[in-house]
Amino acid sequence: MILPRLSTAQKELLQDRELLSPFLLDTKTLRCKKTQAAIRLLYPCSQREWDAFMDEEDCREHYREGINTFLRSLLMEYLAAVRKVVREVTDLQVGQSAQRELLGQRWRQIEVTVSQAIKRL
Repeated sequence: MILPRLSTAQKELLQDRELLSPFLLDTKTLRCKKTQAAIRLLYPCSQREWDAFMDEEDCREHYREGINTFLRSLLMEYLAAVRKVVREVTDLQVGQSAQRELLGQRWRQIEVTVSQAIKRL
């Protein structure tokens, strides 16, 4: 959901700082520096503001609300995609039933993780 939205220049900037993926989402925090750096590049802010965040991990309160709203919209889009995959996995007729169940279980875990992240924002 993040990588396709980045321009070539933005990808190069992240690569130069060794921040170009993987973009992670965990179950407890939204503190993955790579994810935050990419989100802040996508959110309208100046290069100076982005550099300040990267150098000082500074996120002024008025930016945080907008960034969280933006991240929430990305996560809602991702959640819709995950739910579609969960439905598709349920309908699979290939492989062994244990494989299908494991695959479905993993996608349901991803769905829970994304849902929890949305609630935390």
